[in-house]
Amino acid sequence: MRMKDIECSAWLLRKVLSFSLIALTFTLSRVAGENVTSPSPGTTRSGENFVDLANGVLCGMDTRQKKIVGGKNSVLGEYPFMVSLKMKHSLKHFCGGAIISENYILTAAHCVTNYLAPRLTVAVSELDLSGQSHDQSYEINPNRVIRHKYYDSRTYENDIALIRLRKPLTWSKSVQPICLSNNSEHYVPGRRAVVTGWGRTSETSRYTPSILQNVEVPVVTNDLCRVQLAEYLPIFSTQLCAGYPGGELDACQGDSGGPLVIKEGGRVYLVGIVSVGVGCARPLLPGVYTKISSYIDWITRNMS
Repeated sequence: MRMKDIECSAWLLRKVLSFSLIALTFTLSRVAGENVTSPSPGTTRSGENFVDLANGVLCGMDTRQKKIVGGKNSVLGEYPFMVSLKMKHSLKHFCGGAIISENYILTAAHCVTNYLAPRLTVAVSELDLSGQSHDQSYEINPNRVIRHKYYDSRTYENDIALIRLRKPLTWSKSVQPICLSNNSEHYVPGRRAVVTGWGRTSETSRYTPSILQNVEVPVVTNDLCRVQLAEYLPIFSTQLCAGYPGGELDACQGDSGGPLVIKEGGRVYLVGIVSVGVGCARPLLPGVYTKISSYIDWITRNMS
């Protein structure tokens, strides 16, 4: 969620459950992987700084058949962990999320409530919201929503939630889980991360693309982020900031709850959840994300 100012911006209204991508340039490059048996859910594999919570596949693998560089749109299988949260009655997209196991979706707490759960549906294998790309997407209803009990709607602290699905996902080339990163090197300032979503393409435009978009943004230090956002928001150690000094590329309305990821060694790692920001792509105002490494214990505990 974003805000224009601390007093009256729609970004701070609870009814606004969205974000978007302002993409002047895009990076779409991944290496295809293979499905193999994963380790036990909720465990960190020896010697590797990530958590794989899924059964039946390795997390974070790219299942595309070809490599594309410099494109604007994502392609099917490039971000197979990406989901769209929709309202059942309208099938209208309002937030993003990430597949972390066959039974669970990770998203932002400000996107969902227990009251909202019966009205939600989760679209997987989704690439084109218009339904014209033959992406074989389908919806699964949630069984339960688990929001962090200390989520603060004023500051967006602990902006994280789990959605338990009514039935397990079936893995395919376009439906795959993502790894949860607890590798400190993935959070180093200057590290390039990718945020994905179907949200608005500018702060002032109501246009939302039907094809899943992605844009690369650099991680910035929390100390710098605190200074830059001091007038608007507190920044906690459990949050992560990313964005360019000149703005230009960012998340905006329509992408809340979606993933911020690091691509490394042919795999993709979840490092953040789109949470809050000031406007969209404004200079010296980076976006704020829920930091995944701070919540791995919470995630695994609430999945057990």
